[in-house]
Amino acid sequence: MLNKVKHENKSNWYPLETFSDKYPNQIKCSDFMHMGKVGEIELYKNIVTRRYINIDADGYCWAYSGDGYFQIAEKLAIKNLK
Repeated sequence: MLNKVKHENKSNWYPLETFSDKYPNQIKCSDFMHMGKVGEIELYKNIVTRRYINIDADGYCWAYSGDGYFQIAEKLAIKNLK
């Protein structure tokens, strides 16, 4: 499991942009801040709800628990933003 957040000066918006293209009525990139990455998982925080959507380069969504990150369904990742 991955637990360390690595923040680089360069934000990677590609996973969120790709996800937004897939769900245009539910995800708007301008509603998010890039918070860093854990391994290959990019962490994005919604500016209104303050909730995260975590997406890797392959488009898989991830959620965090006390034990680390685990893969979740795309629709659950969107639901968790509300």
